[in-house]
Amino acid sequence: MKKNLSLIFLVAILLCVCVYIGVFIGRTSVGNPIHISSIVGSNDTELEKIDINKATVQELKELPGVSTTVANAIVEYRSKYGRYYKVKELLDVDGVTEALYESIKDYVVAGSE
Repeated sequence: MKKNLSLIFLVAILLCVCVYIGVFIGRTSVGNPIHISSIVGSNDTELEKIDINKATVQELKELPGVSTTVANAIVEYRSKYGRYYKVKELLDVDGVTEALYESIKDYVVAGSE
Protein backbone atom coordinates (compact mmCIF):
# COMPACT_ATOMS: atom_id res chain seq x y z
CA MET A 1 0.00 0.00 0.00
CA LYS A 2 2.81 2.42 0.92
CA LYS A 3 4.52 1.73 -2.42
CA ASN A 4 1.30 2.53 -4.33
CA LEU A 5 0.86 5.83 -2.48
CA SER A 6 4.45 6.80 -3.23
CA LEU A 7 3.92 6.06 -6.92
CA ILE A 8 0.67 8.06 -7.01
CA PHE A 9 2.37 10.98 -5.23
CA LEU A 10 5.28 10.91 -7.71
CA VAL A 11 2.94 10.85 -10.71
CA ALA A 12 0.94 13.77 -9.26
CA ILE A 13 4.10 15.84 -8.75
CA LEU A 14 5.31 15.11 -12.30
CA LEU A 15 1.91 16.08 -13.69
CA CYS A 16 1.97 19.38 -11.79
CA VAL A 17 5.50 20.14 -13.02
CA CYS A 18 4.52 19.38 -16.63
CA VAL A 19 1.47 21.64 -16.43
CA TYR A 20 3.51 24.45 -14.87
CA ILE A 21 6.21 24.18 -17.53
CA GLY A 22 3.61 24.13 -20.30
CA VAL A 23 1.97 27.29 -19.01
CA PHE A 24 5.29 29.05 -18.41
CA ILE A 25 6.72 28.21 -21.85
CA GLY A 26 3.48 28.88 -23.70
CA ARG A 27 2.95 32.40 -22.44
CA THR A 28 5.03 35.51 -21.95
CA SER A 29 2.35 37.31 -19.97
CA VAL A 30 -1.30 36.73 -19.25
CA GLY A 31 -3.19 36.37 -22.50
CA ASN A 32 -0.22 36.76 -24.85
CA PRO A 33 0.91 33.41 -26.24
CA ILE A 34 4.39 33.20 -27.73
CA HIS A 35 4.48 32.84 -31.50
CA ILE A 36 7.76 31.08 -32.18
CA SER A 37 7.64 32.09 -35.85
CA SER A 38 7.75 35.74 -34.81
CA ILE A 39 10.92 35.41 -32.71
CA VAL A 40 12.98 32.76 -34.49
CA GLY A 41 14.77 33.67 -37.71
CA SER A 42 15.01 31.47 -40.77
CA ASN A 43 18.32 29.93 -39.66
CA ASP A 44 17.06 29.31 -36.07
CA THR A 45 20.02 31.19 -34.59
CA GLU A 46 18.99 34.83 -34.81
CA LEU A 47 15.82 36.66 -33.90
CA GLU A 48 13.50 37.86 -36.63
CA LYS A 49 12.84 41.44 -35.58
CA ILE A 50 9.75 43.46 -36.41
CA ASP A 51 10.40 46.84 -38.06
CA ILE A 52 8.33 49.34 -36.09
CA ASN A 53 8.28 51.62 -39.13
CA LYS A 54 6.43 49.01 -41.20
CA ALA A 55 4.64 46.86 -38.63
CA THR A 56 0.87 46.54 -38.64
CA VAL A 57 -1.24 46.69 -35.50
CA GLN A 58 -1.68 42.91 -35.70
CA GLU A 59 2.09 42.31 -35.90
CA LEU A 60 2.74 44.62 -32.96
CA LYS A 61 0.09 42.83 -30.88
CA GLU A 62 2.16 39.63 -31.17
CA LEU A 63 4.93 41.24 -29.12
CA PRO A 64 4.98 40.27 -25.43
CA GLY A 65 2.72 42.54 -23.40
CA VAL A 66 1.53 44.73 -26.29
CA SER A 67 -2.22 45.32 -26.21
CA THR A 68 -4.41 46.47 -29.09
CA THR A 69 -4.46 49.97 -27.56
CA VAL A 70 -0.66 50.20 -27.38
CA ALA A 71 -0.22 48.73 -30.87
CA ASN A 72 -2.62 51.35 -32.24
CA ALA A 73 -0.74 54.08 -30.36
CA ILE A 74 2.59 52.95 -31.88
CA VAL A 75 1.15 53.10 -35.41
CA GLU A 76 -0.62 56.44 -34.76
CA TYR A 77 2.57 57.97 -33.36
CA ARG A 78 4.40 56.89 -36.53
CA SER A 79 1.66 58.42 -38.71
CA LYS A 80 1.71 61.69 -36.77
CA TYR A 81 5.46 62.22 -36.29
CA GLY A 82 7.04 60.19 -39.09
CA ARG A 83 9.37 57.23 -38.95
CA TYR A 84 11.11 55.98 -35.85
CA TYR A 85 14.88 56.45 -35.95
CA LYS A 86 15.61 54.49 -32.77
CA VAL A 87 13.69 51.78 -30.94
CA LYS A 88 14.06 53.83 -27.74
CA GLU A 89 11.61 56.37 -29.26
CA LEU A 90 8.85 53.91 -28.35
CA LEU A 91 9.11 55.36 -24.83
CA ASP A 92 7.55 58.55 -26.24
CA VAL A 93 4.39 56.64 -27.20
CA ASP A 94 1.46 56.81 -24.77
CA GLY A 95 1.08 53.44 -23.07
CA VAL A 96 4.64 52.24 -23.60
CA THR A 97 6.11 51.99 -20.12
CA GLU A 98 9.74 51.31 -19.28
CA ALA A 99 8.79 47.73 -18.35
CA LEU A 100 6.96 47.17 -21.65
CA TYR A 101 9.86 48.68 -23.57
CA GLU A 102 12.29 46.32 -21.84
CA SER A 103 10.12 43.32 -22.75
CA ILE A 104 9.88 44.18 -26.47
CA LYS A 105 13.12 45.99 -27.33
CA ASP A 106 14.89 42.78 -28.39
CA TYR A 107 12.08 41.91 -30.83
CA VAL A 108 11.91 45.20 -32.74
CA VAL A 109 14.08 47.37 -34.92
CA ALA A 110 13.67 50.89 -36.34
CA GLY A 111 14.49 50.45 -40.02
CA SER A 112 18.20 50.08 -40.64
CA GLU A 113 19.11 50.87 -37.02
